[in-house]
Amino acid sequence: MPRTINNSPEMQKRIPVRLPSTMMSEVDRLVRKHSELNYNRQQFIESAVREKIERLIILQSAKTSNTIAQIENLPKIMQ
Repeated sequence: MPRTINNSPEMQKRIPVRLPSTMMSEVDRLVRKHSELNYNRQQFIESAVREKIERLIILQSAKTSNTIAQIENLPKIMQ
């Protein structure tokens, strides 16, 4: 299930992003195939970007402090 994002005005501001049509076709196919996840195209892409950011933050944290980042310490954009 998609995570709920912060509803502050700055978090609601959206910007357009361009992706290759072949990638969008694959996203659409996956969304249709996995309807049990209750994702639409936008939610799927937001979730994928959020997961990538979380992984990179965790990796960076582990590199700099030799520890594992705690999820509660992620930036507000991720909560």
